[in-house]
Amino acid sequence: MTSIITSALFIFAPVIGYVSQYRDIQRTSNSEGFSTRVCLILLLSNILRCYFWIGKQFDITLLYQSIVMIIAQLLMLHLCISIKSRESVTNSKSRRSNKQFNFQTTTTKTNIPNIKTSNITIDIDNNSDENKNNNNNNKNNDENNNKNENEIITTTKSNNTKNYYIFLNSGYFQNFWEWDNFSAYAIFLGGYSAFFLLLTTVYLYSPSYFEYLGTLSLTIESILGLPQLIQNYKKRSTKGLSLVLISSWFIGDLFKTLYFYIKDQPSQFIFCGTVQLIIDILISLQIIYYK
Repeated sequence: MTSIITSALFIFAPVIGYVSQYRDIQRTSNSEGFSTRVCLILLLSNILRCYFWIGKQFDITLLYQSIVMIIAQLLMLHLCISIKSRESVTNSKSRRSNKQFNFQTTTTKTNIPNIKTSNITIDIDNNSDENKNNNNNNKNNDENNNKNENEIITTTKSNNTKNYYIFLNSGYFQNFWEWDNFSAYAIFLGGYSAFFLLLTTVYLYSPSYFEYLGTLSLTIESILGLPQLIQNYKKRSTKGLSLVLISSWFIGDLFKTLYFYIKDQPSQFIFCGTVQLIIDILISLQIIYYK
């Protein structure tokens, strides 16, 4: 019974911190305090860990932990991208509205009919021309309104289309993991998983391949907190970052490092846990310093 409880804690405890961060982001509709590159690192490392288990069947609890973490990070990523997409559309509409307002302000003119003071008669021809100009201006404004609305819709559609084909763009590496559509992330992760599935199939009976795979997986995971550490440093702030999340990182990394050592797990796991603990401590110091 104790063993089952311990295994359950080991599987689900690392996700608890992300539940708190998820709720904070959902409540504030703001994901700026959380780095989505944390999701990137956890997704890449845990996908590789699943393949690592095929060749070197370590404690199955760690495999279940990886599967649960993959699901959790996909949910976190989906929420952050959804908020980012909504903000992008809202900003686009705001820019269009401002442009439309400026256009109307500069093109609207006050038309005063010409009056002949000597004969006290109204220049009907001039009034007629001015009325035509007013009508033309109104038509132009209506056309511009329709054009702006169509531009907003077209811009949204083109952004979505662009995200589907982002891998063909010249700015791919520059915009990596900064896409506005969740489908682009799904395509990348699907390709990543398929690539290593192919390699694992080819080198299924190669022990050295799985050793390299395990080392790569845990090396990636060991820098889990690094993107958050860098983001905090650049912003000179930890606002929006859940304290529960960072606390869960530290407690979880301490617990699992001791677990790896006691259970005599592969050395890659112990190395990974140690590096993560160091980064957790640095982020905790940032929280104190920037407070």
